[in-house]
Formats: sequence, C-alpha cells, structure tokens
Amino acid sequence: MHSYYFVKFPGHIRPAIADVSMFRDDTKRGYISRINVPQPQRGQGHASTLLKRIIQDADQQGITLYLEPVPGDGPRGLSHTALIRWYEKYGFIMEDNNQMRREPCLVPSS
Repeated sequence: MHSYYFVKFPGHIRPAIADVSMFRDDTKRGYISRINVPQPQRGQGHASTLLKRIIQDADQQGITLYLEPVPGDGPRGLSHTALIRWYEKYGFIMEDNNQMRREPCLVPSS
C-alpha cells in the first residue's frame, strides 16, 4: 500500500510531503522513497513531523522501515553525512548497501 504524508502551510501551495510504500504481507517492510519540504519551510521541523508520523504508523503495524539517504537540493538541504545522522536520531541504522533500516518498536495494545 502506498501512503502519502503531508504538512500544509497556510498561504502556501506546496506542502511538505513524504511517500511511503508499506507492505503488510509476510515481509512487513516499508520503503520511504522521499521526504520533501519546500525550501522556504526547511529547518523548521516539518521533516521530523513527517518522519515521526511514518514511524508511529510503522510501529503500530510492526513494519520495518527502509530508505536510501539522498541529500536534498538547495542551501538548506542536509549533506549526506548530516542526513544519515538525522535518520540515526530516529533509530535508523546504516546497512552495507547504502540503505538505512529501522526495526519497529512494538507498541503495547490497550
């Protein structure tokens, strides 16, 4: 299943967006293909908001997340090293194939 996550900005046409493919089959894998924040809104925590939503959904469904860290463009885009460190703050680890992986934290059922 393909999911889109958005953060909209009042008075702006382009939202921050994340694309994720979540597979709830036997593999229980999710692939984050992009997290994109328009340049004027970068550095304000919007990408973190999107990633936290993705992680919450993945954890609730027991899905392991994968991504390939690709730096953004423009003056406020993170370098490759800074981007890896940013994802590591959220529990992602670098694998040998230049992909990062995050295992789900099991959420207790209520």
